[in-house]
Amino acid sequence: MVKHKNNIIKSITVILFILFSTVNAQKRLIRIGIYDDYPLAFIDSLGNPRGLYVDLLNHIAKKENWSLKYIPATWSQCLDKLKTGEIDLLVAIAYTPQRDSIFDFNTETVLINWGTVYAQKGLKINSILELEGKKIAVLKNDIYYEKFKQLMESFGLNCTFVEVEKNRSVINYLETKKVDAGIIARLYEFRFPGILKRLDRTSIIFGPVELRFAAPEKRNRWLLSTLDTYLRELKKDPNSAYYKALDKWILIPEKTSIIPKWLMYSLIALILAGAVAVVTIFSLQYIIRKKTYEIRKLEQKYQDIFENAVEGIYQTTPDRRFIMVNSTFAEMFGYDSPEEIIREVKDIAHQIYVSPQDRDRFIKEITERGIVKDFIAQGYRKDGSKIWLRENARVVKDEKGNILYFEGFVTDITELVDAQEALKEKEKLYQTIVERVHDGIFILKGTSFIFVNDRALEISEYSKDELYRMNAYDLLHPDDRMRVYEIGMRRIRGEKVPDIYSARIITKSKKVKHLEFSVSLITVGGERAVLGAVRDITERKMQERKLRESYEKIYKILNQAVTSLASTVDFKDNYTGKHQKRVTMLAMKIAEKLELEEDKKNALQFASSMHDIGKLGIPTDILIKPSKLTDKEFEFIKIHPKIGYQIAKQIDFPWPVAEIIYQHHERLDGSGYPRGLTDDQILKEAKILAVADVVEAMCSPRPYRPALGIDAALEEIEKNKGKLYDSEAVDACISLFKDEGFSLT
Repeated sequence: MVKHKNNIIKSITVILFILFSTVNAQKRLIRIGIYDDYPLAFIDSLGNPRGLYVDLLNHIAKKENWSLKYIPATWSQCLDKLKTGEIDLLVAIAYTPQRDSIFDFNTETVLINWGTVYAQKGLKINSILELEGKKIAVLKNDIYYEKFKQLMESFGLNCTFVEVEKNRSVINYLETKKVDAGIIARLYEFRFPGILKRLDRTSIIFGPVELRFAAPEKRNRWLLSTLDTYLRELKKDPNSAYYKALDKWILIPEKTSIIPKWLMYSLIALILAGAVAVVTIFSLQYIIRKKTYEIRKLEQKYQDIFENAVEGIYQTTPDRRFIMVNSTFAEMFGYDSPEEIIREVKDIAHQIYVSPQDRDRFIKEITERGIVKDFIAQGYRKDGSKIWLRENARVVKDEKGNILYFEGFVTDITELVDAQEALKEKEKLYQTIVERVHDGIFILKGTSFIFVNDRALEISEYSKDELYRMNAYDLLHPDDRMRVYEIGMRRIRGEKVPDIYSARIITKSKKVKHLEFSVSLITVGGERAVLGAVRDITERKMQERKLRESYEKIYKILNQAVTSLASTVDFKDNYTGKHQKRVTMLAMKIAEKLELEEDKKNALQFASSMHDIGKLGIPTDILIKPSKLTDKEFEFIKIHPKIGYQIAKQIDFPWPVAEIIYQHHERLDGSGYPRGLTDDQILKEAKILAVADVVEAMCSPRPYRPALGIDAALEEIEKNKGKLYDSEAVDACISLFKDEGFSLT
């Protein structure tokens, strides 16, 4: 039993030894956050981690059998990864109590760093006071950013901070003059000494900090403890990896000195700390001086402002005497010096104010309220000329509440008042023009009138109050209301609509008036509005209606005359008369499909209805010959377009009817008759008539042949489309028969 037990123990021991040996042989992985912080830690152009911290960690890792994995990121990203535990260790991080509350730090300081202020070349910044109002580039979440912000606040100075993600960006912003100054860590200066020479290194240094290692809170404390153990030992040996790394990266030359390097660094830190202490003392002294200036009413600064102000500054007693004025005030009132106006003016109310009652009003208001704002009055200059003044003043009292004096600012607003008066005159002029103009003028916001002139009242027959209370669209005739509303909405949406249109309104007396509107969008009080002009065109509409009726009557008579003239062909050739009617019907359908202009359609209608009237001059035996025509007979036929032209031109048509008749047998390639015209010489109406003429002729019987049918007719024009016949007219004609079921019967 005992022997069996001993065997088990031996087996367990062997297994544990094997496991221990395996674990011990495997390297421990350490994830390290690294950001661009030359010469402490950075990734070089080949993607390799380098720097003082990297050399130290590589030395310790070799001793401890660690596997180091460097994770590059920006400074802000490194902090985030440290918080979330995505990295085990962060290098080159400044120790602060605030950071110590969220991270774990090692106790041994690697080295001390501080912040330096750089400025644009030639900007000449020599003290922190000269950074007032400047733009300063800083590294986001950087310790020197935080410390410098605190330093500026302690001096009571204001500036604009521009946050960037990389130290190099600070330099770029300075070089491109996007900022006036930038905060750069002292050790970073080793990376770009040549570039930094193109900037001004100021004498402002601040915020010495201890650079250490940090780990996520309550994790990897063993790692920090191990690093502290190595750092303490390395610092004791002047020839250790620690001092070799310092010499390599911080570029401190070797000196034959009995002072150890660690002591040298300590002395530098002490000197820097002393410098910062001096800055802090200076800061406190400045604050004390600043408070002293406030207690003494900022005498020096006030004096500078007082003497160089662009406004007149004064102090007066309640009994109408000046105590003090600045040079601007004296010059404003035409005096040679402040002393002269104080000496010469014994009674402000009568010598300075044009109306002494204005001074009394000023005294009453400032006494009751303790302050006067934008007090406007007219004053006298020394030579008796007048100026307009704007005053802002306050009462100054002693500890017991007794009035000591009034002090304030005066601005010469004579030019402004003159400009306002001129503007008022212009407004009166514009008002006169608007009221006297023949058109009605209105401004519409939404559906409400906010302005109407007298002519608009006259047109609508409503009073101004009545129009202001009513919905503007209620004025419109019900049949026009929706159309006008849609035009207005489309205009507001930015769509293209006519600027001028007509519509009817119903006046207060129920009269219907035709108005012509001309409108545009404007801005009133920051809101969109409509500016409109209306003209009463009722009389013009009546005249247009009469003219239209007269025109329609004349058109009807002309149409009847042409129809009668065209029908004369029936007496000679019954076929030709019917042919003209069917050609007219087809030609007009083609014209509608092509959306021909109204004038061209009118011309085409008259020309089609009498296009073969020239056959009146052709012998009847040729027209009705039952066999094929001879060449000589066909030559007779070919002159009928010219005869038709000569007949039609005797009628004073407002369109080129005669010319269309003349051209209806011409072809695009010049093979037509009687003149052999080509494409660009032929009117569009004649091209349409030619297609309709051919199709109808082939669909109808002739004395010498039976009808060929619509299929043959359409095949003919399709085959010769673009050669003999106009392509658009052909396509429209074919579509009528094939797609829309059109028929000549």
